[in-house]
Parts: sequence; structure tokens; C-alpha cells
Amino acid sequence: MGQVDHTMFIKQTKNGKSILIMYVDDMILTSDVAAGIQQLKECLQAKFKVKDLETLKYFLGMEVASKKGIFIT
Repeated sequence: MGQVDHTMFIKQTKNGKSILIMYVDDMILTSDVAAGIQQLKECLQAKFKVKDLETLKYFLGMEVASKKGIFIT
């Protein structure tokens, strides 16, 4: 769990870091490696009904774009 934000969860392994950010029923998954994202998805899908919206475009009313970095408007 994040030190300041109690809605951010971090999993560190020898292969990289995976992060889950959650707000009510919306979440963002990210990882250093694609396998980390897939592993998190499978774990969540085993317990909950999950709708995968693929690439992040909007979150909590903010538009998110990623080209040479991440831009939030």
C-alpha cells in the first residue's frame, strides 16, 4: 500500500513493479512488464466481475494520453 495514498497498491518482484490505483469502482493497472499486468488482471477476475477497457484514455473525468510520456488534461 502507498505510504500516503491508501488507494494505491504496489507489488515489487524481482521482475519489476506493478501498481494498482483504485477509486470506488474504477482502477488503473500498470507494470514494468506486461506479464505483471496480466497476472494482476487474472487475480482480480478470479474474485470479481471485471470489465477491461484496455488502454487508459479517461479516469475520473480526466483525459489521459501517452506519447513520449503521460499527459493528463
